Amino acid sequence: MAGQTALLADRRDAVSSCADALRDLHTVLFQCGSSELGNLAGELAELRALCGAGLADVIAEARTRGVIENSHHASTAAWIADVAWHSRREATTLAKTSALLRSPDLDAVVDSVRQVDVDPGTAVVVATEFDKLAPDLREEAKPIVLDQFLAVGAEHGPAGVRRLRQESWPGTASRASSRNTRNAAAARSTCLPGGKPPPGCGTTGSPWTMRAARCWKPRSVRCPPRNPTPRRGNVTCGRWVGGAAQR
Repeated sequence: MAGQTALLADRRDAVSSCADALRDLHTVLFQCGSSELGNLAGELAELRALCGAGLADVIAEARTRGVIENSHHASTAAWIADVAWHSRREATTLAKTSALLRSPDLDAVVDSVRQVDVDPGTAVVVATEFDKLAPDLREEAKPIVLDQFLAVGAEHGPAGVRRLRQESWPGTASRASSRNTRNAAAARSTCLPGGKPPPGCGTTGSPWTMRAARCWKPRSVRCPPRNPTPRRGNVTCGRWVGGAAQR
Protein backbone atom coordinates (compact mmCIF):
# COMPACT_ATOMS: atom_id res chain seq x y z
CA MET A 1 0.00 0.00 0.00
CA ALA A 2 2.84 2.37 0.79
CA GLY A 3 4.32 1.80 -2.65
CA GLN A 4 0.96 2.48 -4.30
CA THR A 5 0.52 5.67 -2.26
CA ALA A 6 3.99 6.88 -3.23
CA LEU A 7 3.25 6.08 -6.86
CA LEU A 8 0.03 8.08 -6.73
CA ALA A 9 1.83 10.97 -5.02
CA ASP A 10 4.47 10.99 -7.77
CA ARG A 11 1.77 11.07 -10.43
CA ARG A 12 -0.09 13.90 -8.75
CA ASP A 13 3.15 15.88 -8.64
CA ALA A 14 3.59 15.23 -12.35
CA VAL A 15 0.03 16.38 -13.05
CA SER A 16 0.65 19.57 -11.08
CA SER A 17 3.91 20.22 -12.92
CA CYS A 18 2.22 19.63 -16.25
CA ALA A 19 -0.51 22.11 -15.40
CA ASP A 20 2.11 24.70 -14.47
CA ALA A 21 3.95 24.12 -17.74
CA LEU A 22 0.79 24.53 -19.82
CA ARG A 23 -0.49 27.71 -18.20
CA ASP A 24 2.07 29.87 -19.98
CA LEU A 25 2.88 27.62 -22.93
CA HIS A 26 1.83 30.36 -25.32
CA THR A 27 4.71 32.53 -24.14
CA VAL A 28 7.37 30.12 -25.39
CA LEU A 29 5.78 28.78 -28.57
CA PHE A 30 8.09 30.99 -30.63
CA GLN A 31 10.89 28.62 -29.63
CA CYS A 32 9.19 25.71 -31.39
CA GLY A 33 10.35 25.12 -34.95
CA SER A 34 7.69 25.07 -37.65
CA SER A 35 8.39 21.41 -38.36
CA GLU A 36 7.74 20.55 -34.70
CA LEU A 37 4.41 22.32 -34.27
CA GLY A 38 2.48 19.30 -35.54
CA ASN A 39 4.25 16.98 -33.09
CA LEU A 40 3.55 19.34 -30.22
CA ALA A 41 -0.12 19.52 -31.19
CA GLY A 42 -0.27 15.72 -31.20
CA GLU A 43 1.34 15.49 -27.78
CA LEU A 44 -1.13 17.97 -26.32
CA ALA A 45 -4.07 16.15 -27.92
CA GLU A 46 -2.98 12.86 -26.37
CA LEU A 47 -2.51 14.54 -23.01
CA ARG A 48 -5.98 16.05 -23.23
CA ALA A 49 -7.51 12.65 -24.04
CA LEU A 50 -5.66 10.95 -21.19
CA CYS A 51 -6.87 13.63 -18.79
CA GLY A 52 -10.45 12.96 -19.81
CA ALA A 53 -10.08 9.22 -19.31
CA GLY A 54 -8.32 9.73 -15.98
CA LEU A 55 -11.04 12.09 -14.78
CA ALA A 56 -13.73 9.53 -15.62
CA ASP A 57 -11.85 6.89 -13.59
CA VAL A 58 -11.51 9.25 -10.61
CA ILE A 59 -15.26 9.90 -10.71
CA ALA A 60 -15.97 6.17 -10.93
CA GLU A 61 -13.77 5.61 -7.87
CA ALA A 62 -15.64 8.32 -5.97
CA ARG A 63 -18.93 6.64 -6.82
CA THR A 64 -17.67 3.23 -5.74
CA ARG A 65 -16.45 4.53 -2.39
CA GLY A 66 -19.68 6.38 -1.68
CA VAL A 67 -17.99 9.78 -1.71
CA ILE A 68 -20.65 11.28 -3.97
CA GLU A 69 -23.54 9.59 -2.20
CA ASN A 70 -22.34 10.93 1.14
CA SER A 71 -21.83 14.45 -0.20
CA HIS A 72 -24.41 17.21 -0.23
CA HIS A 73 -24.72 17.01 -4.02
CA ALA A 74 -27.95 15.77 -5.56
CA SER A 75 -26.27 13.87 -8.38
CA THR A 76 -22.95 12.72 -9.76
CA ALA A 77 -23.10 15.46 -12.38
CA ALA A 78 -23.59 18.08 -9.68
CA TRP A 79 -20.61 16.73 -7.77
CA ILE A 80 -18.45 16.89 -10.90
CA ALA A 81 -19.54 20.45 -11.66
CA ASP A 82 -18.44 21.44 -8.16
CA VAL A 83 -15.13 19.60 -7.67
CA ALA A 84 -14.04 19.54 -11.34
CA TRP A 85 -15.25 23.00 -12.24
CA HIS A 86 -13.39 23.23 -15.55
CA SER A 87 -15.36 20.20 -16.79
CA ARG A 88 -18.75 21.41 -15.57
CA ARG A 89 -20.19 21.55 -19.10
CA GLU A 90 -19.25 17.90 -19.57
CA ALA A 91 -20.52 16.83 -16.16
CA THR A 92 -23.43 14.75 -17.41
CA THR A 93 -21.32 12.90 -19.97
CA LEU A 94 -18.58 12.24 -17.44
CA ALA A 95 -21.13 10.95 -14.95
CA LYS A 96 -22.45 8.47 -17.52
CA THR A 97 -18.92 7.46 -18.50
CA SER A 98 -17.98 6.79 -14.88
CA ALA A 99 -20.98 4.48 -14.58
CA LEU A 100 -20.06 2.42 -17.63
CA LEU A 101 -16.45 2.11 -16.41
CA ARG A 102 -17.85 -0.11 -13.65
CA SER A 103 -20.05 -2.16 -15.98
CA PRO A 104 -18.96 -5.82 -16.11
CA ASP A 105 -20.48 -6.32 -19.58
CA LEU A 106 -18.63 -3.48 -21.33
CA ASP A 107 -14.97 -4.36 -20.87
CA ALA A 108 -14.20 -3.47 -24.49
CA VAL A 109 -15.66 0.01 -24.02
CA VAL A 110 -13.75 0.49 -20.76
CA ASP A 111 -10.48 -0.50 -22.44
CA SER A 112 -11.15 1.85 -25.34
CA VAL A 113 -11.75 4.76 -22.98
CA ARG A 114 -8.61 4.10 -20.94
CA GLN A 115 -6.50 3.62 -24.06
CA VAL A 116 -8.06 6.85 -25.45
CA ASP A 117 -9.29 5.12 -28.60
CA VAL A 118 -12.64 6.80 -27.98
CA ASP A 119 -13.52 9.86 -25.93
CA PRO A 120 -16.01 9.69 -23.03
CA GLY A 121 -18.86 11.14 -25.09
CA THR A 122 -18.42 8.54 -27.82
CA ALA A 123 -18.15 5.75 -25.25
CA VAL A 124 -21.50 6.75 -23.76
CA VAL A 125 -23.16 6.69 -27.19
CA VAL A 126 -21.60 3.31 -28.01
CA ALA A 127 -22.98 1.85 -24.78
CA THR A 128 -26.41 3.42 -25.37
CA GLU A 129 -26.73 2.22 -28.96
CA PHE A 130 -25.43 -1.24 -28.08
CA ASP A 131 -28.03 -1.56 -25.29
CA LYS A 132 -30.74 -1.05 -27.91
CA LEU A 133 -29.47 -4.08 -29.82
CA ALA A 134 -28.31 -6.39 -27.04
CA PRO A 135 -31.70 -8.04 -26.28
CA ASP A 136 -31.97 -9.22 -29.89
CA LEU A 137 -28.38 -10.40 -30.35
CA ARG A 138 -26.98 -13.87 -29.92
CA GLU A 139 -24.44 -14.06 -27.10
CA GLU A 140 -21.50 -14.92 -29.35
CA ALA A 141 -22.32 -11.98 -31.61
CA LYS A 142 -22.43 -9.28 -28.92
CA PRO A 143 -18.65 -8.67 -28.64
CA ILE A 144 -18.35 -8.47 -32.43
CA VAL A 145 -21.13 -5.91 -32.77
CA LEU A 146 -19.68 -3.91 -29.88
CA ASP A 147 -16.25 -4.02 -31.52
CA GLN A 148 -17.78 -2.66 -34.73
CA PHE A 149 -19.41 0.20 -32.84
CA LEU A 150 -16.09 1.08 -31.21
CA ALA A 151 -14.26 1.00 -34.53
CA VAL A 152 -16.79 3.38 -36.10
CA GLY A 153 -16.80 5.55 -32.98
CA ALA A 154 -13.03 5.91 -33.07
CA GLU A 155 -13.18 7.19 -36.64
CA HIS A 156 -16.46 9.09 -36.80
CA GLY A 157 -17.51 9.86 -33.22
CA PRO A 158 -21.01 9.66 -31.72
CA ALA A 159 -22.80 10.62 -34.95
CA GLY A 160 -21.15 7.75 -36.81
CA VAL A 161 -22.17 5.23 -34.14
CA ARG A 162 -25.78 6.39 -34.18
CA ARG A 163 -25.89 6.25 -37.96
CA LEU A 164 -24.38 2.78 -38.01
CA ARG A 165 -27.04 1.47 -35.66
CA GLN A 166 -29.89 3.27 -37.42
CA GLU A 167 -28.92 2.20 -40.93
CA SER A 168 -27.71 -1.30 -40.14
CA TRP A 169 -30.36 -2.21 -37.58
CA PRO A 170 -33.39 0.01 -38.26
CA GLY A 171 -36.36 -0.73 -36.07
CA THR A 172 -34.43 -1.20 -32.84
CA ALA A 173 -35.15 2.33 -31.68
CA SER A 174 -38.74 1.31 -31.10
CA ARG A 175 -39.55 -1.91 -29.29
CA ALA A 176 -42.95 -1.75 -30.96
CA SER A 177 -41.39 -2.54 -34.35
CA SER A 178 -42.23 -5.99 -35.60
CA ARG A 179 -39.60 -8.68 -35.71
CA ASN A 180 -40.33 -9.28 -39.38
CA THR A 181 -39.48 -5.67 -40.18
CA ARG A 182 -36.15 -6.00 -38.36
CA ASN A 183 -35.35 -9.25 -40.13
CA ALA A 184 -36.02 -7.73 -43.54
CA ALA A 185 -33.90 -4.69 -42.69
CA ALA A 186 -31.06 -6.94 -41.54
CA ALA A 187 -31.00 -8.82 -44.83
CA ARG A 188 -31.34 -5.63 -46.87
CA SER A 189 -28.48 -3.74 -45.21
CA THR A 190 -25.76 -6.38 -45.12
CA CYS A 191 -22.93 -5.18 -47.39
CA LEU A 192 -19.41 -6.13 -48.24
CA PRO A 193 -16.40 -3.77 -48.47
CA GLY A 194 -17.00 -1.43 -51.38
CA GLY A 195 -20.72 -1.11 -50.70
CA LYS A 196 -21.77 -4.30 -52.53
CA PRO A 197 -24.15 -6.71 -50.80
CA PRO A 198 -23.54 -10.45 -50.81
CA PRO A 199 -25.39 -12.17 -53.70
CA GLY A 200 -28.99 -12.78 -52.69
CA CYS A 201 -28.83 -10.50 -49.65
CA GLY A 202 -30.67 -7.47 -51.04
CA THR A 203 -29.35 -4.09 -52.15
CA THR A 204 -26.98 -1.60 -50.63
CA GLY A 205 -29.41 1.28 -50.07
CA SER A 206 -26.90 3.32 -48.04
CA PRO A 207 -23.88 5.51 -48.69
CA TRP A 208 -22.18 3.79 -45.79
CA THR A 209 -20.29 0.58 -46.40
CA MET A 210 -21.99 -1.60 -43.83
CA ARG A 211 -19.81 -4.51 -42.81
CA ALA A 212 -21.41 -5.35 -39.48
CA ALA A 213 -22.59 -8.84 -38.59
CA ARG A 214 -26.19 -9.93 -39.03
CA CYS A 215 -26.59 -11.12 -35.48
CA TRP A 216 -30.31 -11.36 -34.76
CA LYS A 217 -31.64 -14.22 -32.70
CA PRO A 218 -34.49 -14.96 -35.20
CA ARG A 219 -33.79 -17.68 -37.73
CA SER A 220 -35.87 -16.30 -40.58
CA VAL A 221 -33.12 -14.26 -42.29
CA ARG A 222 -31.29 -16.20 -44.96
CA CYS A 223 -27.88 -15.23 -46.29
CA PRO A 224 -25.77 -17.28 -48.67
CA PRO A 225 -22.91 -19.13 -46.91
CA ARG A 226 -19.55 -17.37 -46.87
CA ASN A 227 -16.32 -18.60 -45.36
CA PRO A 228 -13.75 -15.78 -44.99
CA THR A 229 -12.13 -15.46 -41.57
CA PRO A 230 -14.00 -12.85 -39.48
CA ARG A 231 -11.93 -9.84 -38.54
CA ARG A 232 -12.49 -6.43 -36.96
CA GLY A 233 -15.09 -4.51 -38.89
CA ASN A 234 -15.69 -7.24 -41.49
CA VAL A 235 -17.83 -10.07 -40.17
CA THR A 236 -19.72 -12.51 -42.33
CA CYS A 237 -23.49 -12.45 -42.11
CA GLY A 238 -24.14 -16.17 -42.42
CA ARG A 239 -22.19 -17.16 -39.35
CA TRP A 240 -24.27 -15.19 -36.87
CA VAL A 241 -27.89 -15.19 -38.02
CA GLY A 242 -29.13 -17.94 -35.72
CA GLY A 243 -27.85 -20.62 -38.07
CA ALA A 244 -30.17 -19.43 -40.84
CA ALA A 245 -27.48 -19.59 -43.49
CA GLN A 246 -26.88 -23.25 -42.83
CA ARG A 247 -30.49 -24.30 -43.42
